[in-house]
Amino acid sequence: MHVDSSLMSLALHVGRMTAADLDLPAVLQQLCSALPISAGGAAAVIMLAEPPDVAPTLVVATDAQARWIGEAQRRAGSGPLPGVIRSGRALLTPDLTRIGPPELAAAAAQSGLTSSLVVPLAAADERFGGLQLLGNARRPVEAAQADVVRPLLDVLVARLVDVRALRGFTVTPIPVRAVRVDPGDVATTAIPALPRPRRPQERPARHRR
Repeated sequence: MHVDSSLMSLALHVGRMTAADLDLPAVLQQLCSALPISAGGAAAVIMLAEPPDVAPTLVVATDAQARWIGEAQRRAGSGPLPGVIRSGRALLTPDLTRIGPPELAAAAAQSGLTSSLVVPLAAADERFGGLQLLGNARRPVEAAQADVVRPLLDVLVARLVDVRALRGFTVTPIPVRAVRVDPGDVATTAIPALPRPRRPQERPARHRR
């Protein structure tokens, strides 16, 4: 698979933004709208995990049905998205109707968005959230799509690092409850931790004057 030019253009657009200029909900909505066309699948959900005393967990989705799936996981604190936020490992779920929480299974069955690929938004040991690509019978998702979205996620994570530094708070994973998952329906793929963007003060001493 290759990265669609419109997706790369969006990545460049996000990369040029400063943390102060970044309208995060609007940018995430743009990404959710562009991803199904550019990276494959039928819909997308992005979930950010932030401390409760700063703001509630942010869920942005392609449409109402995808948002239902995202909100079901947020309310329950379980499912592929919260699990990936905690573990930092990509997760491919061929059939969401066969795992918990019950609201997630019901939403997947009713919407037809039954397959899921979740990729973490992370830098080194820091967790920011997760991206969930959702597929239906006509456009299922595959593990290889994690590589397709990686260039865009690299840029988005860099901006989230900047936003965290600007706001002066630490983003923490949302609590995740134990979920029973049929091992035959779920496959996990490890993704190497993204290198933390180097800040000016972290440059080697030989470059300092």
